[in-house]
Amino acid sequence: MKKYQGVKALAFVSIIASICLILVTITRFLTGVGIMLMLVLPLCASLVTLSVDRKFLLTYVVATLLMSFIDFQLALFVVLPSLISGITFGLLINKYIHGFYIIFIDAIVQLILQIGALYLIRFIYNVDMIKLMGDILKLNEIGFNLVYYLFLFFLSLVEASLSYLIITNELKKFSITFNENNNQFISIL
Repeated sequence: MKKYQGVKALAFVSIIASICLILVTITRFLTGVGIMLMLVLPLCASLVTLSVDRKFLLTYVVATLLMSFIDFQLALFVVLPSLISGITFGLLINKYIHGFYIIFIDAIVQLILQIGALYLIRFIYNVDMIKLMGDILKLNEIGFNLVYYLFLFFLSLVEASLSYLIITNELKKFSITFNENNNQFISIL
């Protein structure tokens, strides 16, 4: 895919950032739409990563984050990880890496972001999420600490798989090629 240059790149980044702003605004007023936002924002970020140079990518990330600070929690815990996930997808697709590795690497990135969010929640809100989830599920704290990170990885893997399916299906419409030769993992999904 040919990368946009100059004014075209800036216009493209502005359009995609506006779409993200509309989605964030809708999510602000409608409960439960945040899940859709977690699947659509990586698509937007990967499309921008594949379509423009890095300086315009940085412009997109900064503009989207600034506009999404309408809701601080949404920006910090949904928009920022989704942007990082989408950029990871875009960079790995651009390197023509196999789909299975893209999913696995993005799941690791999302796991790191989720673990970082746990400590950020503990720092900002003074809430221990691991202890809270253990209390809700009525599990002992020692056993749940071990299982919790495995659960986070599984959640990251599911999200990365869904994102990969959405991103590859939508980016094929832009004539972007993927390394899916002998990709038996996708047939399982």
